[in-house]
Amino acid sequence: MKLLFMDRHDVHRPWGHVRFRPTPFRYLGRTGMRDVICFAERRPDGASDVFHYRMARHVPWKLLRSVTADGIRFEETHVVCERSERKWHYAARMMYSPELERYLFMKNALHDGEMQMYVFHSRDGESWKEHPGGPVFADGDAWGAMWSPAVQRFIYYGKGWQRWEKGVHDLVLNGRRVVTIRTSEDGFRWTPDTASQYFEKPEYRNNMRLLRGRLVPIEFQISPDDEDPPDLEFYSANAFAYEGRYYLHMNNYAGSFIQPGIDPMRANGHGVFLPCERWVSRDGLTWSRPFREIDAGAFALHNPILVNGMMLFQRGDRLHGLPADRLTYATSPTNSRFETEEFRMPAGPLRLNAKIPGDEYDNQENQAYVMAELIDDRDRVIPGYERDGCLLQAPLDRPDHPLVWQSEGRRRDGSERAGSPVRVRFYARASAIYALTGGASSHS
Repeated sequence: MKLLFMDRHDVHRPWGHVRFRPTPFRYLGRTGMRDVICFAERRPDGASDVFHYRMARHVPWKLLRSVTADGIRFEETHVVCERSERKWHYAARMMYSPELERYLFMKNALHDGEMQMYVFHSRDGESWKEHPGGPVFADGDAWGAMWSPAVQRFIYYGKGWQRWEKGVHDLVLNGRRVVTIRTSEDGFRWTPDTASQYFEKPEYRNNMRLLRGRLVPIEFQISPDDEDPPDLEFYSANAFAYEGRYYLHMNNYAGSFIQPGIDPMRANGHGVFLPCERWVSRDGLTWSRPFREIDAGAFALHNPILVNGMMLFQRGDRLHGLPADRLTYATSPTNSRFETEEFRMPAGPLRLNAKIPGDEYDNQENQAYVMAELIDDRDRVIPGYERDGCLLQAPLDRPDHPLVWQSEGRRRDGSERAGSPVRVRFYARASAIYALTGGASSHS
């Protein structure tokens, strides 16, 4: 049993100023990997298989496979697929469907002024075949992709363009970058399969374009809304599934009034990116943005490498990460209360993933705390599991702290309630509550 606290749908009957926050990636150091990682998969021994490729324009490419036990050293490296024909572009992504037993590798090539997407597939990650139907669609040069068990589809999140006549000054001519969503049940036939032909005879100004070619219908795009700055663009997005939840990192962008060639604007008019934003979902298609204007850290190009209780992401040769199960958390600067959903009490103890105090708080006068009480299916506090018997105070920073109750000289951990429907009611202040798990520790 594992309950993650991602957004307001994960808490019931809240009281007080309960809010949700993302944990930003932190820089961990440099690695020996010089390729671009496009997919990671945990092995039974706790290490991870990692697929990576050489990133360059208009040159032959190789897809390689390695093993890592720490996200820093990569061993058993070997080539599993390579191509030299066509004018291959620099980007690629990979995903895996356990239901279909299919790995999917997406690689784009530039042909006659159009960016075309090619698909390679494999059952074991070692022997690969190119989909014989040619390019599956035409679209951009930056994208993310994943398999969603919730909707049983591969989902593609590609950089696309949308006609937009509300630009600022001369920074936007008649379009803005948005994210195009395409889906496929098998990885070969995609909806929509409409070509996005914004590469056709483009005119540039400050790296913005005068759009002439055909574009994907707006109903298949994710666009900035009225709460966003008028010049915000969604440059690219990458999503991944974890423990039945879906997370997307949006690479936000905006042009600049500074002319091309003047720092920080490049000579081609391309400027710096805005902070990366973390989005959340329960199916990979419908996304919410509870963390607007909160920097999630480095933009990730692949799903997490899971090793040693950590989620690791590589950008260039720089390694970023955070503890597993700590992508998001519930918190409040003042006294608050909320309940979990109902679950069957496991045989082992409940374990709390929490930090007291949370990163954004000073523990002045020992204010930070978490208390817990156990509630039955008739909304009654179970005798011996009152909140005063389970008080946690600073300092505490553990992913699997066992919840125990001290009452009338007895120590209880809920074992005698195994199999019964229960809920946990939390009381907290100035703390970060990430997850509640049941049974043995989920971290190694």
